[in-house]
Amino acid sequence: MSRPRKPYGPNPPGRLLATMIKVLAAEMSDQNRLARGRRYYNEDAVIDIVIGHGSVTAEVRGSRYDPYVVTIE
Repeated sequence: MSRPRKPYGPNPPGRLLATMIKVLAAEMSDQNRLARGRRYYNEDAVIDIVIGHGSVTAEVRGSRYDPYVVTIE
């Protein structure tokens, strides 16, 4: 059973961060990849996300037993 969550942050700072991530991802990726990432997030497949200087790294649960790591630089 999925845990309930608020979309992209429950408060104004969370919404600001979500907007900044959307802009960064849109500039660094194509629309299909961005849509797929949103789908993974909405399906609770994103286990962890780390925002660094010039990169975003996420641990994602896919169809295999072990999760995989993806980085946008």
